[in-house]
Amino acid sequence: MPAAGAASTCTVTIAAATNVTVNFTGPTVIGSVVGGNGTVTCAPSPLMQGSSSTCTIAPSAGYSLQTLTDNTVDVIGAVAAGAYVVTNVTTNHAVVGSFNANPVFTSAAPTQSTEGVLYTYNATATDADGLAPIVWSLAAGHTCGGSVDAGGVFTFTPGAAGASCSLRIQACDSTAPAGCTTQITAVAINHPPSITSSPGTQ
Repeated sequence: MPAAGAASTCTVTIAAATNVTVNFTGPTVIGSVVGGNGTVTCAPSPLMQGSSSTCTIAPSAGYSLQTLTDNTVDVIGAVAAGAYVVTNVTTNHAVVGSFNANPVFTSAAPTQSTEGVLYTYNATATDADGLAPIVWSLAAGHTCGGSVDAGGVFTFTPGAAGASCSLRIQACDSTAPAGCTTQITAVAINHPPSITSSPGTQ
């Protein structure tokens, strides 16, 4: 039976009494990954014309999303909370992602410090595939004060208050967007004894 049409309409020419069965298939949104180390899964697919499909982005442990394209167009800036939404879908979409290995710490921070004495930690990390150099910073939740320099050297001088603090150093590669790893260490603060008595008098 001949049929012709475009978009959502078609013309069917029938020469005699006939039972006609019509099956409609909507556009698809297919997620895939280059190089592994994570998944991009889009649903629903297929879907109705003009509706939306959500692509959930799930990096493997130790990896971050590096690139995301939709029909070869860069859309990584549209990713929010680990998802990319394809809206008003009228044609097939191919959403393709790739993942970047985050830096791995090769050092461990000292867990003891002393009031009034400079504490120093020379942090080091390696990165399997990200662009150099490693960019160092203090991450959210850091409570020790002090600072970390461009070479990963962290210093602070503990004060008289507190039994411990949370040292949180972040190492990021220079890829855009960056892959980052945060190292968290509880640092105990040793305080000198305080005299709570007075000498006797005679």
